[in-house]
Amino acid sequence: MMSNAVKRFIALIASAAILGVAYYGSYLPMKKSQAFIGGMRKLSNVETIGEFQELFRGILAIPSPIGQEELVRHLTSSVTPFLSNEKNKDVVPTVVLFAEDNYRTIMDRGRGMSFTQNIFVLATMYQTAFIRTGDIRYLEAAKQNYLRGLALAPRRPQFLYGLFDVYRMMGEVEGVRDIKAKILENWPDDERVGPAADDFMRRVEEFERVNGPITPKNIKPQP
Repeated sequence: MMSNAVKRFIALIASAAILGVAYYGSYLPMKKSQAFIGGMRKLSNVETIGEFQELFRGILAIPSPIGQEELVRHLTSSVTPFLSNEKNKDVVPTVVLFAEDNYRTIMDRGRGMSFTQNIFVLATMYQTAFIRTGDIRYLEAAKQNYLRGLALAPRRPQFLYGLFDVYRMMGEVEGVRDIKAKILENWPDDERVGPAADDFMRRVEEFERVNGPITPKNIKPQP
């Protein structure tokens, strides 16, 4: 039979464990989420990239056993439209690098219920960065992320249509044909991809007639 002292000891340990679970599993994620929401509300008052980095670097550094991946993904999704609208394209590399730094651990882990969504968010960011700057490295990064996502989710439309757009931007004729076939195989009623592919082929022919074969050096963002 347990002594009262042993029972009290066990009860104390159990209470401490419950408090620990509540603190790490509920309190810390709640405080981090609250800080993130507060940061998003302050965005309208942020005037420089430095202020943006300082604000969210501190928020994302708040310790929490869960929630980091979701907040990084949401923040990256939120800054992608900013890249499209920002008049000063010189800030784009800074914003992209900030997102990459926060995503690095998540992507290196290579797993998770929302891993394919992480890939899609990054691919979209890189594609937007290319459209804004014309830097072919961003377009290549978008392509690699779409391909990685497609390997994990072969029927996910976001990856197929994303690759279709990227291949057209890169002037990759075979890539466009391949993705067009896969899209129509899955969605034969799609009325966009056929005319878009035909228009792409026509533009490639016109471009190469004047400029010669398409190379990374003469790729430009397409509307």
